[in-house]
Amino acid sequence: MDITSSSDDKENGGEECKLGVDEISLILAFLSWNEILNARVSKKWQEAAKLTTVPDTKERFHEGDEYHGVYIRNQDAVNALGWLSDALPRLDGLIFRGSRFTSTRTVDYIQQRFPELRHLTLSGTDLSGFQPSIFLFRYLISLDLTENEELEWDLESLSGLPNLQSLETYENRSMTGNLQSLRVLKDSLVSLSLHSCQNLTGNLMVLADFPYLQRIDIRQTNVTGDIREIRSKDFVSINKLFLGDGIYGSCFFDRIDDVPGIMKAAHNLMKKPTVVYNNGLMYLREDSLQFYHALEGMPDPPFWVESVYAGPRQGWKFTNHATGGDCETQWSEPAPLVTDEGYDKYVKESIRVNKNVKFFRGFTEPPTHEEYLDLCRDAGDPFDRRIPLRFY
Repeated sequence: MDITSSSDDKENGGEECKLGVDEISLILAFLSWNEILNARVSKKWQEAAKLTTVPDTKERFHEGDEYHGVYIRNQDAVNALGWLSDALPRLDGLIFRGSRFTSTRTVDYIQQRFPELRHLTLSGTDLSGFQPSIFLFRYLISLDLTENEELEWDLESLSGLPNLQSLETYENRSMTGNLQSLRVLKDSLVSLSLHSCQNLTGNLMVLADFPYLQRIDIRQTNVTGDIREIRSKDFVSINKLFLGDGIYGSCFFDRIDDVPGIMKAAHNLMKKPTVVYNNGLMYLREDSLQFYHALEGMPDPPFWVESVYAGPRQGWKFTNHATGGDCETQWSEPAPLVTDEGYDKYVKESIRVNKNVKFFRGFTEPPTHEEYLDLCRDAGDPFDRRIPLRFY
C-alpha cells in the first residue's frame, strides 16, 4: 500500500491512508524539507507537513562554510516565502546570503511567518537601521549578521534570544555594546564572532566563566584586557581564540620582563585541544623604552616572540625572524624522557630549533642596547668604520 495515498484521492482510484495526521507528521520528520514538500499529495499530508518540525538542513558553500537552513538564493525565492511558510511553518532555518532585501519590512515578514526558526543567516543583505524583529525569534540558536555595516543594534538586544548558541557579526560597524551584555547568554553561548565591530567595548574576562564557549573572535574591536589575567580554570571549553590589539599580550608587549607571564598564560591556553592563539606571535612596541633600532648592516634586535614546538614539548623564544636570529628557547615544560612517546620527534625537532640560534647565542631574551653593540663589534663592522660602535 502507498502510505501517501489518502481518502481525498479515493475517488480517483487511490487507497485510503489509515494513518492519522500526527503519525504522518512523525514520519515526515525523518525527511528533508524538499522531500516533505513533495510528500504533500493530499490535504491530510499537507496538514501533517504543517505540524512537522523540519529536520536540521545544512548548506555548504564553495568557500567551505557550512550554514543551517534552506538557502533563499534570489529575490524570487524571497517573494515565495509566504507560500513556503504556509507549507512548512516549522522550518528549522533560513539562509539569506547576499540576497539584497528590497523592503525594510522583510525581516518583520520572516519573523511573523517563521516564529519558530532555530537558525537564521542574514549575511550581506544590506540591512540598515534598527531591525527589532531580528531579536524576537525566541527559539533561535544561531544568528549570522555578517557584512551588514549599516545595521544599527546593541548587544543588549540579545536578551530577546535566550537560547542563542552561535553569533556571527563580522563587519557590523554600526553595532554598539559592551561584552557585559552577553552575560544573559552565559549558559548557552558556544561560538562568538564580533570581528571588525569597532564600537564594541568591554573586558575579555567577562567571558571567562562561560562554561560552553568554544570560539571567540574579537579582532579589530575596542575590547580590552590582559592575557596574564587568564587562569587555568578560565575559558574551560575554548578551542579557538582570536584576540585584538586591546588585549595586552595578544599582539604586543611594552616590557621584556612581561613576556614570561604572558607566555605562561598563553601556554595554559594552548594546552587545550586545537586552540588558535593569534599564531603565537608578539612584538615589542616601538614606543617602549627598551626598543632600539638595528645598526646598519647588522641583524635586527630579536624583539619578536613566537611559540616553539619540538615533539610533545612546548616553549617560546625571542627572534628577529631572520636566519640565525633566534635567542635560546625558553621551555614551558620539562623535556620528555627517553621512554616517553614522541621522544625521537622531540630530539629531531630540537636540533632544528637550536640550529637558528647563532648571533644571539647564550641570550634567552633580547640583549640591552649596549650588549647588542658589543655583539656587533665582536661580529665585525661590515663597513670598516673607525668610530666606536657605541656612537651609532
